[in-house]
Amino acid sequence: MPLLSICIPTYERERDLLRCLESIFSLPINILTKLEVCVSDNCSNYDFIALMKSYSINKNLAFKRNLENIGFDRNVLEVLEMASSDFVMLLGNDDIILEDGILDLIIELECHRPDAVFSNYKINLTRSNETFLALTKYQTSHSLELEWVLKNVGDKCTFISALTFKKNNLVLDQKTIGKYIGKAFIHMALTFQSLENSKSIIYLNSPTVMAFDSNADIYDVKEVFLDKLGYIINSYKLKYKKTALTTFKLKILKYVVSSKNEIYLDDLFNFELLNIRSIILMILSKKIIFNVVLKFNILIRRVLNFFCYLT
Repeated sequence: MPLLSICIPTYERERDLLRCLESIFSLPINILTKLEVCVSDNCSNYDFIALMKSYSINKNLAFKRNLENIGFDRNVLEVLEMASSDFVMLLGNDDIILEDGILDLIIELECHRPDAVFSNYKINLTRSNETFLALTKYQTSHSLELEWVLKNVGDKCTFISALTFKKNNLVLDQKTIGKYIGKAFIHMALTFQSLENSKSIIYLNSPTVMAFDSNADIYDVKEVFLDKLGYIINSYKLKYKKTALTTFKLKILKYVVSSKNEIYLDDLFNFELLNIRSIILMILSKKIIFNVVLKFNILIRRVLNFFCYLT
């Protein structure tokens, strides 16, 4: 039996899925034999079955096509149910596997048998073809609790392709997890629900995947991250340390501000994050104020540089 099931919930983006699958099935045989690939298609408008049959030579491939579009969250649950390995890794259909990173992940799974792994990843800026690591500050760490991940990995741990779970630990029943369907972050609900008492989490610095910015979905960042993800986070506020959740939510808020969304006091109330730092972020999110602060900062730096030059 393979060690790791790579679970791909997919909808449309045929070319991206093809690139994703190529990155997996072109891996060396010593890695490929450790893997199972599960693909669940959400009733795409191309011949998904024909595409999958072109890979049917690979015995470690399982696939299905939903008769109708059941939504992203339900499709994530569907593809996780398909997995038969001890560990499951979620992978977006527009991301690709990196050979060195997936090998490091396999070694960690074999040696430590953790409850979960949060992996670093690369981001490719398609216009400039530049790549960079999502997180550079922390080295690979073992025996972690989820609070550490929330505080240090922060908003980067919401990236679906960075998550690997021990299959038996996942809580997939509809009664428990069903209320989070439609919130666009079912993988974070699974994370909170399944890792509450875990002290066996690994942060893996090696990037296991590369994400591309060319296929960024068009959605309301504030609504998705503050309202929908916020609902999930706040559902678990009694189960996790307040300091960890507050730090995590502040990192989420910073991400929303960086996307040029304007934040209002009502947003902070609904997100249940009202403190001095969140209010400062709210003020800076106003585009005019943000630009004034930015220009003032540039001016101060120029003045300081000028005086440094004189001395």
